[in-house]
Amino acid sequence: MHYIKNFLCAVFCALPLTISAVAVIYERWLLLPIQVVMLFVVIAVVPHFRKRETMWMFIGVAVSMLPVNIYLAVFLSEYVATGEITAVIWGFILFYVFFSLEEIAFGFLSRIIWRRQYKLKI
Repeated sequence: MHYIKNFLCAVFCALPLTISAVAVIYERWLLLPIQVVMLFVVIAVVPHFRKRETMWMFIGVAVSMLPVNIYLAVFLSEYVATGEITAVIWGFILFYVFFSLEEIAFGFLSRIIWRRQYKLKI
């Protein structure tokens, strides 16, 4: 029985990434707020994430926003760059800028929502 519960938990955790990928593939940008809400719901509901919500939010944002960040970096680097080499460089720069901004924003929000957490031992 616990195998089924673990499987359903894994499927539930994969929903934000799936929604993000569908939003990018079909260019349905209205799915992105749903993806963000689903990410918060997953972090709040899964029992394994309790008291470590900020860490799991960091991991969840890094994984689930990957398709969107890649799409935005490629799309915007075409407008900024003048050649192929500069397009690749601008793509990497834009990807890391988007990634960093999202991590800071979602980390801040998750810390506001879930104040009581274990201290991380790194």
